[in-house]
Amino acid sequence: MVDRDDWGLGEDIIISGHPDFPTGLQRNMANPQQGLTNTHWLWQPDHVKNQYMGAGDAGGVHLNSGIPNFAFYKFVQGLIPMVGTEEAAKQVAEKVYYHAMTFYMTRQANFKDLRAAIEHSCSDLHPLDPGIRQKASEAFEAVGIVASSEPGGGIFDFQASDLTPNQGTEYVLCSKFNFNKNKNEGLYISESSKINLSKISDLSLLSRPSVLDDGSAMYFVASDNKIYKLTFNPSTKAWDPLVVKKSSPIIEMLRYLRMEGFWLFWKNKSKTTMLL
Repeated sequence: MVDRDDWGLGEDIIISGHPDFPTGLQRNMANPQQGLTNTHWLWQPDHVKNQYMGAGDAGGVHLNSGIPNFAFYKFVQGLIPMVGTEEAAKQVAEKVYYHAMTFYMTRQANFKDLRAAIEHSCSDLHPLDPGIRQKASEAFEAVGIVASSEPGGGIFDFQASDLTPNQGTEYVLCSKFNFNKNKNEGLYISESSKINLSKISDLSLLSRPSVLDDGSAMYFVASDNKIYKLTFNPSTKAWDPLVVKKSSPIIEMLRYLRMEGFWLFWKNKSKTTMLL
């Protein structure tokens, strides 16, 4: 743990009395609800029965972190009678969690998988002291995270090897920001190993370009609120612009509230894809 003084997060950078942070904390691992109602943006659930199940916050990825945070706190508190002090208990717990994250957790892992990973890590690091695993199990049980037989998310569904890098020259894209007009002006390209900026578009960008994997084209939103496609022309060595028309499969783009990104919606398809 980086901050060992207490169980609060963000208290060292929050201005005292700030109206958005009535408790003076961003998070409280020892008390995720912080005495607030569940309508306040800082409130977090401390038990699975109160888990947020909506579509906001990418399914509650930040909001619901209060549940495993509280489990960690309870794990440490359970260890204190065994090791003597809270600091000593934190040292035991953090090594267990690091072991779990290194050797068990996968990208598919859910709360139950986390519990299994922590329990297995307790047995790995403390094979002669089953009491440590028991305290971990009790902590997860206290927040409603039930047992699982899979330690960390099941079987990997992807190859554990590096992808083959694309061949060719590596480039970077950038835009010139006009402070007086408060906007990005033009799109420039340069080899990443050199400083040889070349303007490839005069358009003012509202979004970061999204480049195809082979580097043959890129998409972005300009200040006229239109989606543009720039395609590399090998003959002229230039980037040819094209407006993505309403008649194309892309019919609408909305800026998602409180998130950095643009979403594309396709006709007759239920799924959406994040472009940027």
